[in-house]
Formats: sequence, structure tokens, C-alpha cells
Amino acid sequence: AQDLPWWRVRVSPGRQAAGLVLLALASVFFYAMLAKGMRFFVVESISMEPTLHAGDRLVAMPPAEYQRGDIVIVRDPSESRAFLVKRLIGLPGDTVEIRGGAVYLNGQYLSEPYRPEPIASYRMPPFTVSANAVFVLGDNSNHSVDSHNWAAAVKNSDAVAPGEVPLELVIARAFFQYYPPARMGTVRGYPLTRLLEEAPARSQSAQPLQ
Repeated sequence: AQDLPWWRVRVSPGRQAAGLVLLALASVFFYAMLAKGMRFFVVESISMEPTLHAGDRLVAMPPAEYQRGDIVIVRDPSESRAFLVKRLIGLPGDTVEIRGGAVYLNGQYLSEPYRPEPIASYRMPPFTVSANAVFVLGDNSNHSVDSHNWAAAVKNSDAVAPGEVPLELVIARAFFQYYPPARMGTVRGYPLTRLLEEAPARSQSAQPLQ
């Protein structure tokens, strides 16, 4: 056998094509990481069940703009080196209220079919999100520390007090789940555009709290 320099080694057309595909995929991957800010996160709590579960692994990137209903990664306001995954509910200027087990946005009942149960553990008076901030909640709100009580958590208080999240603490939007394999797929936000003046009379999520 003749010892050839690496640049003269003959490669079959099939392997050449496979190599080009891998190179293209690697280029896209590193471009997304370096230029687009793609990052990887692990869900560590049950606050987003049933949408996301503890142990799920996500790919996230900053979008052109955030929308209500996006699933976002935020820096924990009470622990600067920790990250949390929540659903964006209110944008700057929005007024959020929680009563009767349901969320109201700008005075209108918010349809949220992703919730496993009505919000029974607390009420929250109307709270207006300031400029350059957002309001986020966990889908499993009865077991979530989020904007409904972050102000209290930061102050080490047991009282329920709303706390918005500065936009600078919103890191990215989750767009793909790659683990576990059985649940691999796109992470889709829920467009919070279906607003009703009042909650449906027979809606479980709108029943008054006891």
C-alpha cells in the first residue's frame, strides 16, 4: 500500500456527502451557540408540570421579541446564579390579577388549558407590570414560586406579594426538548389571545375559592 498525504486520500462519494452534511450541521450548531446565544438547561422542579417535568432538558435561545404565553428561562431574582423556567403571562403595561382560581389579564379572564388544576393556594390583587419588566407564572401554580410572590421571597417574608422580572433577567425562550427521548420535540408556547370578559360559569378553573 502506498502511503499518501491526507489531502490525497480517496474517499467514496457517499462518505464525502455524509462528511459535508455533518460539517454543515456542526457549522449551524456552533453558529447558533456563538451568534444566536443558544443555551441548554435542565428543569429542576415541578412548577411547570404537566408541560415540563423535573429532569427535562431544554434548548433555549433569545427570540426577536417575547410574546405572552412563551415558556422562558429567567434568572432567579433571589439567587443570581440560578435559572428558572416559567411561562410569560404579562408584558410591560399589562395588569395581572388572580382570583376565583383563574388568571385575569387586563381585566379579562385568561384561558389556560395547560394548567393541571385551578389556582387554589392564593389570590393576588391586580398588579401592573412596569416598563422593561415581565410577569411570569408556573403552569403548576399551586406549587410554584414565581412572580405572584417573588417580592415576598426576596424580602424573606411569608406574605404573598407580587414581583415582576426585569427584562434583563429573561435569558431566553425554550424552543426544543431533547431529553427524555420519549418526550423529545418542540416546546411550544400557548398564545394568550383568547380572552373572555368573564370566566365561563361552568369552568372549573373559575370556581370561587372556599
